[in-house]
Amino acid sequence: MVREVDALVCGDLTTGLTETINGIERVIEDSRVKDQILFTIPSDLPTGFYSIRVIMPLDGEGIISQEQFIRVVLPSTTTYQIATEELKAIKETSPAWFGSDEVGIRVLTTAITLDGELGEISTIPPFKFDELDSGNTRDMSRVLFQQNNIAGVVIVILGHEIDNDELYEQEVEAFEDAFVEVMKSNWKYISNGLGASGGAFAIALGASTAWGAAIAGLITFAVNLLVAYFGRADLIIEDTIALSALDLEARTSINFPAPAPISYTSPGGIDVKAEALNKDFQYTEKREYVSDKEDSKYRITLRYNRVQL
Repeated sequence: MVREVDALVCGDLTTGLTETINGIERVIEDSRVKDQILFTIPSDLPTGFYSIRVIMPLDGEGIISQEQFIRVVLPSTTTYQIATEELKAIKETSPAWFGSDEVGIRVLTTAITLDGELGEISTIPPFKFDELDSGNTRDMSRVLFQQNNIAGVVIVILGHEIDNDELYEQEVEAFEDAFVEVMKSNWKYISNGLGASGGAFAIALGASTAWGAAIAGLITFAVNLLVAYFGRADLIIEDTIALSALDLEARTSINFPAPAPISYTSPGGIDVKAEALNKDFQYTEKREYVSDKEDSKYRITLRYNRVQL
């Protein structure tokens, strides 16, 4: 696809027009000149990576610049949606003869705004599943996140095998309180460390993994605050999903491939593996959670969309 667009050249306001060398005044026409070229990307141009060349008419001929590259992105008003679809107990906690699993899952989400501020940390009603045996599947249809004008989003998923409902509720409530306080008090240090502000913040999120690692560190800290509490419910799912707006765009566009599978071990010792299931304008993935301590394996299916409001 080749498109021609008109451009406006703004001359260099800092580099002089001429310089004097050995008493002779010469025009400066080398790489020290920093002219700026302004142009509008056609609104119907699909998102993706493009090469650009500047054509400069001169004496009836065109001088063509070296090739440069840009990425065309969606407007900030694009609304992204992330939802859960189902839970599968691939292997219930051991020993299986002790009885079926009762599983509780809590999800926390927060957006990172375009100016680098931490959005409101929200929770959805907890999921509760009774009598889960190996091979069982449960419907988990629920929207976790839907928002626009964002630079990124963080989702935390915590799942426990419940022995005592009352104590479990105390644990997850305490975790949420700790998580919110830790995130709010430490986010400014993360954003300052990225060295970006305003609109540049979104670019920093897209180009760096530092923010994801920093947020994972905060999750670790919050979990450690409650390590004594967690003895009353067995941790079987623990996951941190940190995505920039560029990540969300790529996941919901046919112009980008599905992301490569990832795997990591959570702060609580859960082995996490994420892998694509299907991708076109909608992206679905499976995220599997293995607990060596509980000898269990669970899987959650997520769906990523762009929605029209």
